[in-house]
Amino acid sequence: MKNKKIYTVIVSITLIVILVIGFWSFPFGKQDFYIFADISECENIEEHIPDKSKLEIYDNPEKDPAIKDLEYESFYAAKYSSLKMDFEIFAYEFKNSEDLDEYYKNRDEYFKGYGMKTQGVFYTYICVGDENKIYSLYTKTFDENEVMEVLKECFSIIK
Repeated sequence: MKNKKIYTVIVSITLIVILVIGFWSFPFGKQDFYIFADISECENIEEHIPDKSKLEIYDNPEKDPAIKDLEYESFYAAKYSSLKMDFEIFAYEFKNSEDLDEYYKNRDEYFKGYGMKTQGVFYTYICVGDENKIYSLYTKTFDENEVMEVLKECFSIIK
C-alpha cells in the first residue's frame, strides 16, 4: 500500500513537470520577426555577439540541406557559439519569390507561412521570408531571447 502511494506521487510529480515544461515552451501572444532588407545586414550579427565567442562563417551553403540545387544570388551562413548563446543561420537572396517558395518547401513541408517559429523543449527553429529573401535559424530554446535581441539589432525589417 505504501509503495502504491509513493508510485502515485512520483507519477504525479513527473506529469506536473512535463506540463510545466510544455507550457513554458509554448509561445504566448504575437511575436515580431526580423529580416534583412539586404543580405549584407547579416554581417551585423558579428558586431552584436558577446566577446569570447566562436564564429564560423561558411564558405558555401552545403551544410544547409534545403538549398539542394536551387540557385541564389547571395547567401550568408554561419555558426555562432558563446557563453551567452549558440545558433546557426542560413540566409539567402534568391532571384525571385518562386525560388524562395521552393527553398521554403524544401526546408520543412509541415509549415505553411513565413515568419514562423517552432519551439521545443530544447531547440527552436525560426524561418522568416520576405519577397525573395529568407533565413532559417536554429538555436537552443534557452538562448532564443538573446538570439532574437541580436536579430532585432541587426535586421531592418519587422514582420
